[in-house]
Amino acid sequence: MVALALGTAVHPDNPNPRVTSVSVGDPPNDRPHRGPYIGYWPSRVNYNAVRWYKISWNRYLEIGYNVRIDFNDILNQLTEDSDDDDEEDSDEDDEQDDGEDDREDDGEDDEDEDDDDDEDEDYEEI
Repeated sequence: MVALALGTAVHPDNPNPRVTSVSVGDPPNDRPHRGPYIGYWPSRVNYNAVRWYKISWNRYLEIGYNVRIDFNDILNQLTEDSDDDDEEDSDEDDEQDDGEDDREDDGEDDEDEDDDDDEDEDYEEI
């Protein structure tokens, strides 16, 4: 389980992006009250056995079976600038617009080709 903070404030960027991540260590006694946080629920145990961790930069949680949850991956999703998403969307729109322009150009080229064919026919008739 991952709980994300609700609100309009953007999560702060990683203050040390080049630092090697370390294990989160032992869980606190209680579930964190403010997100983002993560709960690890081992298999075949009841819900009360969930171990809660505050998601912090440059930390990871090993859950066994050689599986590691890197908190930076989660936090990077929270800190992405929505303007970047808008720019990507506008690029896709431009590509679609370009495709429409090409279709229109193809239609005009067909008309020009028809005119060329008529000229060739005129020469043959002479």
